Amino acid sequence: PDRPDRRRNNRIDRIVEYIHDNASDPSLSLSRVASAFYMNASYLGQRFHQQTGVKFTDYLNLYRIVKACDLLLTSQLLTYEISEIVGFGNINYFHRVFKKVTGVGTEEFRKKAPIGLVETPKLPLEFH
Repeated sequence: PDRPDRRRNNRIDRIVEYIHDNASDPSLSLSRVASAFYMNASYLGQRFHQQTGVKFTDYLNLYRIVKACDLLLTSQLLTYEISEIVGFGNINYFHRVFKKVTGVGTEEFRKKAPIGLVETPKLPLEFH
């Protein structure tokens, strides 16, 4: 049967790279990325989801949480500092998204991940 082609094109690759380069900016949004690539935000959101299988905001949040996990495990930074570094402008939103993605809070993650009791989230291979 006909299935939409899920292979990404060069534009989506450049958009993913742009997200990686700018994720630490709390004002990064679908509309800002669309503007940077001279695209309509709705169209970009649809194309991004079609070609990656992930919604734009879900991908941005996952990328930020993966970075936060790395900082939690490799630094002594406080949680609010990490949330700012990875691009969350609101600490409460950071905590909500972190728990949704990892299944645990930040302190529990910091204690349990090094001994294998909590899995560190990863980006899909094609997004590295």
